[in-house]
Parts: sequence; C-alpha cells; structure tokens
Amino acid sequence: MEAPIVWTCCFGESILPPVGTLMNGLIYKVRPCGHLNPFAEPWHPLMNRAPESDRCLFLTFSKGHPLTEIEILRFFTHKYGNCVEKVYVHWAPPPGEENYGNDESSTTAQFGKIVFTGQTIPLLLTACGAKECKFFVHGKPLWCKRFDPSKARSYWKT
Repeated sequence: MEAPIVWTCCFGESILPPVGTLMNGLIYKVRPCGHLNPFAEPWHPLMNRAPESDRCLFLTFSKGHPLTEIEILRFFTHKYGNCVEKVYVHWAPPPGEENYGNDESSTTAQFGKIVFTGQTIPLLLTACGAKECKFFVHGKPLWCKRFDPSKARSYWKT
C-alpha cells in the first residue's frame, strides 16, 4: 500500500519536512497558494524598493540649535533600529560667500533630509494626517515632515 499524500500550501514549507519526504507514513507535497503569476519576475528588496522621495523626511532645526548628521543618525537608530540609509544636513556657506538666509544667523544648519531604508518610518511618523512631528535630540528641537522633491530642487541638486 502506498503512503497517503499530504498537500500543503507553499507558505507552510518552513515548518514542514522537505517536499517529497516520508514522515509518519505521509508524503509531503506542495501546491501553490493564491493566484500568483508563475511567470512574474522575482522581487528583490534592495532593487525593487520605494523611490527615495517616499523614504525621506525633511528636517528643520530651531535657530541656533543645529544638529549634526551623526546626532540625527544615532537618534533614529536608537529609537527605530537600523532604519537609516543616509542623512544630509545643509550647512550655510561661510561669511563672504553666497548666503541663502541673507542674514548672519544663517551660518549654521537650519534644515536637512533623512533617507530611510524603507518607507515605513516616514509613513508612521506622518500617519493620521499629521503634517509634521517634533522630537527633542539632546534637548534640541527637531521638526520632521514629508519630503517634497519639488521644493528641494533649489537646495539639493538631483
């Protein structure tokens, strides 16, 4: 007498014996679940991820209380885990060169951009229609809002 065949879903492979093995008198086989396209290209998380503009937050600092890239990186890594891809902080040019703020107080950083590895953190921070959120990093206020690439063209060359 031949052993009975147990059909399992493809999602259960990790908890079941390898396909085609005989265990407890049963032969395990796999059938596809759902309506997946067998001809679809494989999904690669590093290649098929959201565009950078969807994974970014625009950062602003209070006047006289700038934050460095390292402070911002450490804050978000400590709070949310290893989720930061890169951090940009715009430092105004030294006196005598072009000055965006047209005053002497703009020689410190006033804004920046953080790029996350995925789009989850920016979505969570701006969920429920919140336009911006505020954090305190080493006692300094840090305001975050969704990054708008159309406004960024004057500050960052893409």
